[in-house]
Amino acid sequence: MCAAPHKTHARPNMMPVPPPARAPVTSGTCSSAGIFPRPPSPVATGLGPEQDQDAPPCSGRAAGDAAPPPSAPPSIDTPADATPADATPADAAPGAAGDTAPEAPDLAAAARDWEVVWRSEAAVLATDRELRETWEAGLAATPAALASFWPSMSPPAATPQNPAPERAAPDRPGPMHRRGPRPLSLHLAAAAASATPPAALPGTPPAWQSGAPGGLRPVPDAGFLAGVAAYRRHPFRRALPDPPCLWHEGDTRLLDYGASPAASGTVPGQGPGRAAATPVLFVPSLVNRAQVLDLLPGRSMLRWLAAQSVHPLLLDWGWPGAVERRFTLTDYIAGRLERAVASLGRPVILAGYCMGGLLCTALAARRPDLVAGLVLLATPWDFHAGDPAPAGPAPGAASTRAPTLIAPMLAAMGPALALTGALGVDALQTLFELAAPGAVADKYRSFARLAQDSERARCFVALEDWLADGVPLAAPVARECLGGWYGANTPARGEWRIAGLAVAPGALRLPSLVVVPARDRIVPAASALALADALPGSTVLRPAAGHVGMIVGSRAERELWAPLRDWLHRHDAGA
Repeated sequence: MCAAPHKTHARPNMMPVPPPARAPVTSGTCSSAGIFPRPPSPVATGLGPEQDQDAPPCSGRAAGDAAPPPSAPPSIDTPADATPADATPADAAPGAAGDTAPEAPDLAAAARDWEVVWRSEAAVLATDRELRETWEAGLAATPAALASFWPSMSPPAATPQNPAPERAAPDRPGPMHRRGPRPLSLHLAAAAASATPPAALPGTPPAWQSGAPGGLRPVPDAGFLAGVAAYRRHPFRRALPDPPCLWHEGDTRLLDYGASPAASGTVPGQGPGRAAATPVLFVPSLVNRAQVLDLLPGRSMLRWLAAQSVHPLLLDWGWPGAVERRFTLTDYIAGRLERAVASLGRPVILAGYCMGGLLCTALAARRPDLVAGLVLLATPWDFHAGDPAPAGPAPGAASTRAPTLIAPMLAAMGPALALTGALGVDALQTLFELAAPGAVADKYRSFARLAQDSERARCFVALEDWLADGVPLAAPVARECLGGWYGANTPARGEWRIAGLAVAPGALRLPSLVVVPARDRIVPAASALALADALPGSTVLRPAAGHVGMIVGSRAERELWAPLRDWLHRHDAGA
């Protein structure tokens, strides 16, 4: 299973990594760094180096490339990472092109949308798991003298006269039980701040009056409100069944997409008719649900691969409970991930997406006997690649600027991390919004103009449901990632250790495919290519897509799924 260094392949959009330089080829046709977004310009926010990017998909809100122009309605790529090149004439909104004159806001419609948004927000918050856990953590931390009256401030318990609202399953939110965009208050405030103060028109809702010069506050962005309200009341509910579970620990499950035609969604007699020998275990990020790899019928990379004689498995990390909130990266990699792979009783090809790629690389370095190959999808390695600060004396040297920026961020997050044992979903989403201010409002304005019964609207809702259904990150892991990866750049400097062992990709001798999306604005290309450089004999694929678009976009089959299938077939040792 060991690949000869610098072995070449025939596909024109895939090529090996020769030392010391490489010139990967991008496919000629067009088709959401790391866990957290690279911070925007220090001049603008004081957070870090400037990067033109949208919100990440592996770490909260998904957006990986240039935002679509405000006049273009979104395609399936738009919520994640569409670029103007993704649009076609058929995608254009009727009458949208050339519209330049702003329309007067319909205050009555905006008021109705406002009511829909807040009614749905109240319904979800009443039973929100993370909010309840935070409340309980606060109660546990409260001195006994205060505990007697704090519970009286909590929402009333459910009774036959006061039933709790019905709560959809975490991965299957439905109408009026949706959370996006998160955090709602931040997005509404940003939209309102950019709105034009209205004239004193009859019918202006009282909630939007007073407190500003002339007795009027800015009207919340009517287009943005309309998009959020349309999303929240949309009838779509994801209904794909989960495949069989092979192994579980805590809330983590190992799912088998190749177990049967019924589980994989395949049809007997279809596909190339070859038997897959080596399972491929897909490992997603710790801060997003795994369902982006199995989003919808026709938008599921895992079910498509299962129909192409690949045996896909999926590690669904689940929700971090009391035990997982004490986990470090060593606990996740040398503990849970290693036990999941070992349970299969044979080597597997590990396929890590974004943060998951770092976890897979570390396990391969620690237990090469369990790993037959590596696929790294938009995986960052050099976290200071593109940092405008003066370069260090050697590649991968620590930035002189990032550590001073990360330290105050960790200090500010300290109380919340100590209270709940995790970095919450809304805190993660706030970081993403700071990295790409205005991107969320733009895509919801575009969504409001879509026909709500269209396929594109359904795809938008499915992806936004995934984005809003994030997962808290264990506090020790958040500190390691922010302080170690982003602050000290430990992976690129050779200082990242798992269970005391340095993670050294250069020591690996196994087939590896490094996928670097050409339009990824979450993981800079230089960051991902640094890992390709470190892996001997690695093959690079440059799909003409973005961070999330390459997984679920309208051109994903051509840009990623088919080339990935071909690579897996060539490196399937037992086929």
